[in-house]
Amino acid sequence: MEDFIEQLGTWISPSNWSTITFDDLEHPRLVVIYSIYWDVSLFLTSLFFCFMLYMIITKSSKEMSGYKWYLVHQLTWSYLFDAYLSIWKPVPLWPFYIAYSAGVFSGLTEYASVVQLIGLTVVAIGMGFSIYVSMFHRYVQVSPFSKFHAIYEKLKYRIPTYFYFLIVIIGVICVPLVIHLH
Repeated sequence: MEDFIEQLGTWISPSNWSTITFDDLEHPRLVVIYSIYWDVSLFLTSLFFCFMLYMIITKSSKEMSGYKWYLVHQLTWSYLFDAYLSIWKPVPLWPFYIAYSAGVFSGLTEYASVVQLIGLTVVAIGMGFSIYVSMFHRYVQVSPFSKFHAIYEKLKYRIPTYFYFLIVIIGVICVPLVIHLH
């Protein structure tokens, strides 16, 4: 077994990451490939988003009456995230965790880039929050006779509480980015 692993090691050339230049990472053909990928991805995502939205809203069973709106909420935030990335068209510079925009945001100044990052952060937080809210709803449904469940079932408390927590989370995470702007 050790001989096999040593043989594999000879096939892979050792990399000296300190000698990599930007020209080694960025290639015009790669930019075109990523740009086409994001265009196709946005088209397919839009088609599937419309189809899934139609199926969830019109074809859900009676038992899913309330939960289907959580699915719609989650699906919408996920679509917004995918659409935002498709407009941004990030081109990664492997092996490093950095990328640059080949889309609409490619000509932005440093100030505008941070604003764009805030938009991406808000959409990512919304997507994560929608997943959390869906899981929390399922958790509360486990004990329907609890006092908390009785309060939770009242939409006049639930919806404002969701909005409040979403705004607080967005504020806490985005305030450092906004402070960086000034």
